Amino acid sequence: MGVREAVISLNPDDAYQAVTEERQKRAVIETPALELPSYKGRRAISNARREFLDAVLTILEDLREYWPVSERQIHYNLLNNPSLIHASKPASRYRNDTKSSRALSDLVTRGRIDGSIPEEAISDETRPATIWNVYRDVSIFIGKQIDQFLKDYWRDPMQSQSNHVELVVEKNSVANLLETIAQEFGIPMTSGRGFSSLPPRGLP
Repeated sequence: MGVREAVISLNPDDAYQAVTEERQKRAVIETPALELPSYKGRRAISNARREFLDAVLTILEDLREYWPVSERQIHYNLLNNPSLIHASKPASRYRNDTKSSRALSDLVTRGRIDGSIPEEAISDETRPATIWNVYRDVSIFIGKQIDQFLKDYWRDPMQSQSNHVELVVEKNSVANLLETIAQEFGIPMTSGRGFSSLPPRGLP
């Protein structure tokens, strides 16, 4: 007989103890310790890359209302007015290739580490982070629920629209730029990333 069936026949104190012990057993994970290699830091952003950094900062400031933005969005904006990746190398003008993209990624990473680029300005959809809604005690939870009570109502502005209206975005890099517009009118939005999979296209 499993724990769930067994606790029915126990008194409340014994049932609580049984469930607690079961959770503790499941929480124990036996795994060998990881040996971390020696730390290797990134080099500071040199003066030769200052023009490149300033170009990125200008783009981030222009897109501030859409933060966080992806590196891909910065990439496309840099192509509108390409800067030099390295000030002493005239042939290092930013372009739409793998070498430039890698240079941008390295610069953005260094900039976030040294604080010249705000951490909250950059997003990375390929490495999502999950944060659980947990509370130190039930009073904090109840207080938050009461504070947010009846605050999530959104009227459907499309209810009188006889036709289905949906915003299909070609790339994720522009999705957050259009999300506020879609939200204002209650229009569903799908990012096709160049070519939509079957579910967004409504196929069985």
